[in-house]
This record gives sequence, C-alpha cells and structure tokens, in this order.
Amino acid sequence: MGEQDSVAVIGAGVVGCAIAWSLAREGWPVMLADPAEPGAGGASFGNAGHLGAELVEPLPSPALLFGFWRQLFVFGGALDIPWRRLPQFAPWAWRFAAAAFRQRANTRQFAPLVRPAAAAWERTLREVGSRALLRRNGHHQVWLTPGHVLDPRGVCEALARAAVARGASVRRLRVLELAPRGDRIELRTDAGTLTVSAAIVCAGVWSTPLLTHFGLHAPLEAVRGYHVELPGHAPLADAPVVYMDDDIVVTPLASRLRATSYMEFSVPEAAPDPRKPARLAATLRRLGYRCDSGNSGWVGPRPVLPDYLPGIGRVPGGARVFYAIGHHHLGLTLAPVTAELIVALVAGREPEHDVRGFDLRRFG
Repeated sequence: MGEQDSVAVIGAGVVGCAIAWSLAREGWPVMLADPAEPGAGGASFGNAGHLGAELVEPLPSPALLFGFWRQLFVFGGALDIPWRRLPQFAPWAWRFAAAAFRQRANTRQFAPLVRPAAAAWERTLREVGSRALLRRNGHHQVWLTPGHVLDPRGVCEALARAAVARGASVRRLRVLELAPRGDRIELRTDAGTLTVSAAIVCAGVWSTPLLTHFGLHAPLEAVRGYHVELPGHAPLADAPVVYMDDDIVVTPLASRLRATSYMEFSVPEAAPDPRKPARLAATLRRLGYRCDSGNSGWVGPRPVLPDYLPGIGRVPGGARVFYAIGHHHLGLTLAPVTAELIVALVAGREPEHDVRGFDLRRFG
C-alpha cells in the first residue's frame, strides 16, 4: 500500500498524534505530517499538562463579557489584547460577544466531549503502553478534576511511536495547500507534492489557509500562553495548583514544575514579550517558589475559535478532507475524544457524539 493510499494527518500536536494513533489502531495507513517532531511545536509542547474535564462550559458568557474589561486594564494582567491589533481583532470579538448569549446551548454541545476526557486518556495511554504518564490526583486549592499528565510532549511522542509501530509514517514537512484531485487529495508541501486518499487538518493556528480552498472560513485566533519551569523544585501538592487571584496554574511534571499563565491575543510569529515570563517568575517567588529571575520561559499559540467550541467535521462538497481544530485551552484534554470522532467520520460511521454543532460552516 503506497503513500497515495494513506490518510494524511496534518499537524503533530496532541490532537494530531491522538488521531494518528486511533487511525493506525484501526488499520488505516497513516502519514503524520508536521515541520516539527511530534509534540515539539505549538501549544502541545508548553501547555499546563492538566486535564480540564470540569470545564464543560465554553468561555463566552454574559458575566465574562461585561467583566473582562477589568482584567484588560490591569497592569501586567493575564489578558493582553494589543491595541494595534484591534481592527483585525474586532470581527472575532464580535462573534465572541454573540456566543456569550448562547452559552447554555453551546454547553449542551460541548459538555459531552469534555466529561469523558479523563477516562479516554486513561484508556488511550494504557493502549500505547504509557499509562504512567497520567496522574489522577485531582486539582488542589480550587476544585477537583480528574488529573494531569507528567510530560505533555512525552504524551505526543508516545502516541506517535505507537502509531508508527502499527505502520504509520512521520514526515517532517510543512503542508501549504490542499486540493481535490479526482477521488484523492493533493498536498502541496515545502518538500514537493503528495497525493493521499484523505487528509485531516489539525494544524492548530496554522489550519485556516488549508481549509479555504474548500469554502470554509475558520476564524482562528492565536491566544498565546507563557510558561516558566522550575527544574528539580518539589511540588507543593502532587497535583496541579491553581492560583485564581494570579491566573497561574503550577503543574508537577516528571522532574520539574511548570507554571503557566497569560492570554495574549497576538499573531503566532510575534516576538515573545520578555516582561511576561519575568512577571510570572516574580509572582512565583511571591507565592513561595524558588524561581530563577533569569528564567527565559516559553511562549506558544493556542488555537481559539470565537465561540470557544472546537471545529470538528468534514469539508463540504464530498472531498475526503476532515478537520479537528480550535480546541483552545483544552487541546490536551479533548485529544482522545476528538480522535474517536474523526476516525468515525473517516470510516463513514456515526460518531458517538453529535458533531453538527462543531461544523465550521457556522461561521459562514
């Protein structure tokens, strides 16, 4: 079976790696394509590592809509919308505002994906022989949740290894454009042109141009988060700790602590703001952590659609192109559940959850 018979999974973040594994497990020939190694790029590398299975309500709500201004004008606060981006940001913000008044209906769509997330991760990591990467010790200080992973990148690597063991291939290339060619899909890449039997777009904030050929508009914003790490630091609790007043999550990973914060609405390629990791480190020291003031930190873009629902579905017109994008702060949480939905769509089966509410045609 050649490459033209493969299903191309475009994007080797946690969602893409979960999809690649789920397809390979069912016997599909899979090519996982990304410019970076699995888990090495985007938000999948630097996220907080916690499973937010309690976050069943999408973020837009009337309360947030009328209260976020206080956060926006706090000096050094977690929310940052650069003023120079306001003209480009306004259409997205308008859709966000409209979604705030549909929160109840959107929650009915979203909650069935989120609730089984921890159990889905436990099952998936057991299947790939990496159950030890999952800890189910709860979430301290604020609320209880099902758990966290000890190494977000390691989770992606474990899924990709398991997929390769079932016959998948991993290609280091950037997909630039997709187009239908008869009953196949042509991929124009930075390494030439490839033809595959089907393609799944899960390239995070870089997904939008891959779908425009098929008449889909994906209004993704890059909501960048920052983290700093504390190597060798003993955890204050053997679970993620949420500091609500400071908008910080501190997660114990395999050999270090990782502190994450910020919602910076910026373009993915913008230079990091060095003030943010410095402020994060200063806050950690105030909270009692040993944190080197020279910690340079990390920044990465979360892919966010304005209604804070993911985009999951198939492009219109019959082409075998599918998408799984826009998982915002819950990409890690939702990866295995999303993977099962996508595999069902690829196989022509009825998905376990109704995905019509996640169709990108809701954006026109």
